[in-house]
Amino acid sequence: MNEASELTTPLAGTDLNLEALKARIRRQAARQRAAAEAAGRESQSEIPGFNWPQVQACLNTADRLAPGPTAVPALGRYGGLKRLLARMVLRGFLALARVITVRQSDLNARLVEALRETAEGLRNLEKQVVRQNERIQRLEAMLWREEGRKTSA
Repeated sequence: MNEASELTTPLAGTDLNLEALKARIRRQAARQRAAAEAAGRESQSEIPGFNWPQVQACLNTADRLAPGPTAVPALGRYGGLKRLLARMVLRGFLALARVITVRQSDLNARLVEALRETAEGLRNLEKQVVRQNERIQRLEAMLWREEGRKTSA
């Protein structure tokens, strides 16, 4: 017996069988609910998360590299007078370059700080979205149960 013949009563011919119609609607609603729940689970598992350890490592590296050079290297490959002369030239160059590098170092430090704050805000936002998705799922489940009670009543 197919669904269309189920809906008509044999005595009336064309009158609808209300109980069969209700059962058919319940089956379709259950299929749609199951499909919606499966789609919700699939879409949440497809969302890529941030690789927070990698972000933190990159920020630490940037923080380490942010200040410009301030120390004169030892210049071990030169000896005696050449080393002294080379170190004095480098010291003079670094003193002149400090005009630029100090401002650049400050800028680098502020950028790293801004990136850290942005990353922290993004992490908090990510956690908030997860909590809201969980809440939405709970509310949808409550709604489906309530609709199920109303249709069965």
